[in-house]
Amino acid sequence: MLFLTGIRHVQMEGSFGPPVDTAAGLRAASAMGLVHMNHPDAILEIVTLLVDREADARVGAVRALAWSGRPESVPLLRLKALQPELSVDVMGECFTALLAIAPGSSVDLVARNLDSADAAIVEAAALALGESHLPTAVEALINKWGVYAADGLRSALVAGLALARTDSAFEFLFSRIETANERIGVEIISALAVYRHDDRIRSRVSVLIASRQSKTLQDAFNAAFVRS
Repeated sequence: MLFLTGIRHVQMEGSFGPPVDTAAGLRAASAMGLVHMNHPDAILEIVTLLVDREADARVGAVRALAWSGRPESVPLLRLKALQPELSVDVMGECFTALLAIAPGSSVDLVARNLDSADAAIVEAAALALGESHLPTAVEALINKWGVYAADGLRSALVAGLALARTDSAFEFLFSRIETANERIGVEIISALAVYRHDDRIRSRVSVLIASRQSKTLQDAFNAAFVRS
């Protein structure tokens, strides 16, 4: 069977250093193929791929588990998210997958990674929480603000809240533009720039900045929001 062959295929090719496995993408694609055709051994094969030595293959395994939507995928993804993992991309995919297929039981697990000593993991968790658009995920991000308000890791929280697209996330960021120091305000304005074509967001930010009478914030707004 083609996909079973593909998910197990390793192809080492020469390079300027050690040989490189060029078949990771094939293994990932084959995992998705097994899921799409509802193969009875799909999950068993994907478990092996979760510990593949190539990060691209592990990412593919996580995506295939998420796409399958099978109940047995959840504990496998939770286990993967709890294990030491060299690739932030793999962790980010796990966070996103868990929040998509098991939101009720996964927000706390993902939010615990906001306490990681690894800034990249904090960012991956914050982005996954924001992109989930879940009210409880937004609450988790807001609750961490006090911990990281004076820390460089705050930028991850800003990015996650900006992506959440919920009223509570927007209102929290608006309130920080209104009251926080200029450095934080500039950071939030830059994160909200993805909504430069949304008249509601654009107008609200403009009014808040005008009330601050800050050239720094106004310059940041002009750079991020003013249409060319």
